[in-house]
Amino acid sequence: PGYDRSPSTLPEGAFAGVDVPPRRRLMLAVSQSLQGSGLTEVMTFPAARPGDPDALQLAPDDRRRRAVELLNPIQSTDSVLRTTLVPSLLRATQVNLRRQVERLRLFEVSRVFLAGEVDALPEEPLQAVAVLSDAEGASLWESTEVPIFFRAKGVGERLLADLGHPWTFRAGTGEPYLHPGAAGEFCIGEESVAAVGELHPETAARFEIEAPTAVLVVDLEALGGLPRRDPQYREVSNHPSVRRDLAVLLDRSTQSGEVLEAIRKTGGANLTSAEVFDRWEGRGVPEGKVSLTFRLVFQRADRSLTDPEVAKATDRIVNLLAHRFGGELR
Repeated sequence: PGYDRSPSTLPEGAFAGVDVPPRRRLMLAVSQSLQGSGLTEVMTFPAARPGDPDALQLAPDDRRRRAVELLNPIQSTDSVLRTTLVPSLLRATQVNLRRQVERLRLFEVSRVFLAGEVDALPEEPLQAVAVLSDAEGASLWESTEVPIFFRAKGVGERLLADLGHPWTFRAGTGEPYLHPGAAGEFCIGEESVAAVGELHPETAARFEIEAPTAVLVVDLEALGGLPRRDPQYREVSNHPSVRRDLAVLLDRSTQSGEVLEAIRKTGGANLTSAEVFDRWEGRGVPEGKVSLTFRLVFQRADRSLTDPEVAKATDRIVNLLAHRFGGELR
């Protein structure tokens, strides 16, 4: 018989699904979150200048000074591979400001390169850096509008929330290129995963940036190794909430974030929110003290709270403020 009489059959084969590598998924999630905050993604050249660590005022023993040298650089000035994305984003900011682009929201998600032992391949950690700059904006010490610091902090808060990580914020950071009085760190547990702050005046001068500028630096290597928390939902209550405002005198050095964290842990299950809505120092406040006003909101989903229940929870918080932080009600 000829081939035309042979029965036709389809080949058999198993198809394996394609899985996106975890690092790639993390990079995409970070990019989507930052875009959702209104930032524009850029791709800058990975070559950098040997003097960048000095421009960032990095310590002599900082690991970001361990740069990989290029044998045949495209430009003689850019003769090493970058160890941080910050200089690249600051130079992009500088160029745009010179061209009268007065409002910038830039970010990049990429690898950086840290030299290791001789003849060994460099480390290639993932990093995300965002820069916000506004020629007509306000710094943390000007009150004409929302300071650029808080806008950058909000970007970091949304990013960590989108990635499913519960975080705490503490004032101060070890990054020397950030303003010591307008900077802080996002922490998950005891580990710092991101730093945010206004650009240090000396660093801004070295990059010739005069506009108020804030920088957010996220360690994606640290985030990638931490477990995510699934979103938690709760029923919207039909019962009225109860609000209590506490004006408290505290030492000026007391960090409000630390106080808020302690209040939320002490307030109990009925405390649905706690926030600082007023800060005052000056007339009527003793030297070295600051007056912080905390707004506490209590609510249950199944019934209305009674006055004794709210009073008991409020008393616990007042005792906490007095014994742990030396606070006095005004």
